[in-house]
Amino acid sequence: MTNDIKKILSRYFLLIALFVIVMITLLSIFFFYSKEEERENKNTENITNIINFLDSTQEKSKKIVDDLYKNSLFRENFSAYLTMPVNEYVENNLIKGLPSQYIEGTFQNLMNSSTDLIGVTVYFDNERLFRLQRKPKTHALLVSKNASYLVEKQEKYKGLYFYFYYDLSYLSSKMNEDFFYSIRNMDNDVDILANDAQLENLSYFKQEETRNYLNSNILVYKNTSISNLFKIIGIAIAVVFIFLIVIWLSLQLSFKKYLEQYHVIVSHLRENASKTTDFKQIEMIDPAGDLQKIADEINKSVKKREDLIKAEYENLLLRERVELSNLQHQIDPHFLFNNLEFIRMKAFLKKDYEVSQFIFEVSRLYRESLSKSSVITLEEELSMIENYLTIYKIRWEDRFQYQVISKIKSLQIPKFALQPFVENYIKYGMRPDKKNYLVVKCIETKNHFVFSFIDNGGGATPEIIEEIHQRIESSDRSGKNIGIANSIKRLKLFYKTDVTYEIKNIPNQGFFVKIMIEKE
Repeated sequence: MTNDIKKILSRYFLLIALFVIVMITLLSIFFFYSKEEERENKNTENITNIINFLDSTQEKSKKIVDDLYKNSLFRENFSAYLTMPVNEYVENNLIKGLPSQYIEGTFQNLMNSSTDLIGVTVYFDNERLFRLQRKPKTHALLVSKNASYLVEKQEKYKGLYFYFYYDLSYLSSKMNEDFFYSIRNMDNDVDILANDAQLENLSYFKQEETRNYLNSNILVYKNTSISNLFKIIGIAIAVVFIFLIVIWLSLQLSFKKYLEQYHVIVSHLRENASKTTDFKQIEMIDPAGDLQKIADEINKSVKKREDLIKAEYENLLLRERVELSNLQHQIDPHFLFNNLEFIRMKAFLKKDYEVSQFIFEVSRLYRESLSKSSVITLEEELSMIENYLTIYKIRWEDRFQYQVISKIKSLQIPKFALQPFVENYIKYGMRPDKKNYLVVKCIETKNHFVFSFIDNGGGATPEIIEEIHQRIESSDRSGKNIGIANSIKRLKLFYKTDVTYEIKNIPNQGFFVKIMIEKE
């Protein structure tokens, strides 16, 4: 893996890790406070239930006492119970047709008619008169996990107290194990519903509400240990760590194929960089995605490069063959030009101006054709064509007319690229028994350079035209393709843009050739 890819992966991983850490932290805080709020709501609900229960028992106790005092028979009998000796009280009850233990029986009936009243104790001047209990006798302030008792005390007149014992199973069903409740008697500092050992083992208590209840306060405690927060944070850290490992592994797996494709591209580029031909195309393992697009563009570039090298090589071969041909037929230029100039001046001195002009045109044509440059301007190419045509016009006199029209300002062209089209007409189209004409036109359109040649020769047979097409499209590199076919092939190799052509006979006129070179 390259350093750049490693840096990209590391940055990508860090960004994801930072995002995940922040999100999980925020979610953990949100979750923690949501749970805390839920606890608060449950705690508040429990407090409400406890207070409602205590209020209802208080009202119930008051109603019991009020009902007893409204009962005249009970009131008179209870006064006798307090003031008479036991023997007289029992005898008095028997005389009135009442049970000997009328008072105890009345309270026993109260307990039987109530589901949660389980005991009654009556005190007078700090002396207990009697106690009735539905369950085994226990101390009033005893704390038990299995059974809890609530004492409701009602004072009706000085020295007389009624203690009512209620079953707290209702509260037990409402209590949550995370909560501990305590009803504290402020006078003797005794915990009724929660013992001291339970309170000491708890790490932290939050007092939610204090409510006065007769001579006692109700203190409600909630266990909100700080360890809960640390537990949530620890779980969040573990989740983040596991999640980051999963992300890193997924990144490695997801980038594995990407890196394999990347190495395929790099290896092909390095291999092709050391070659001048026979370039390899990139074949992707999984032909999809951005790397495939890059590979396609590289393949196109490699193909274009290969075509350019091949075209340049073919141009070089053609130039070498032309130079070899020139060498084989080479005559010392100075010797040739000096002698031609001598002959021209002889003719001029003898006032044979036609011969003198003819020799001058031939001399100029050879001088330009023997120049070393293989690429010339269109203007220079057309100048040589005009020299060539002027020579034949001198020879044919009025039987031959030509026009060379050019509206192209500037264009580079291979030397002798257009000459063969003119030579083809001179060789095959001209007839001595008629007037001959040739028009060479070079124009420029918005997107193309256009060369056209039209004459009034006899044209060409369909077989010859087909042979020309075959030679143009042939991959033959032997150099035997001369004339029109060779010139069009040279133009197609020279220009990097699209080169199209049209070759046909024009009825009642002659031969027509058009070449269109696309502008870059």
